[in-house]
Amino acid sequence: MIDEQHRTGLPLLLQIGAAAAIIGTIFQVGAGTLSTSLPAGGGEDALRAIAGQSAMLPVIYLGFILGAVLWVWARWPDLAI
Repeated sequence: MIDEQHRTGLPLLLQIGAAAAIIGTIFQVGAGTLSTSLPAGGGEDALRAIAGQSAMLPVIYLGFILGAVLWVWARWPDLAI
């Protein structure tokens, strides 16, 4: 009985997992696009680049974290089988 209930909910979990994987990928790519690479100059140039981006850093890190969490959530239905 429990096994039958588990199987009937599996397609829904797989659909949720697929959506989470796609959304997680979008968050990861978006966060990677927002982040800038450091200039090839010295340390002073690198600090200027980071200081100029300070307002976006929380958004970038949140995008990376949320994307990773969604990827783990997308993998969860496979692990629950």
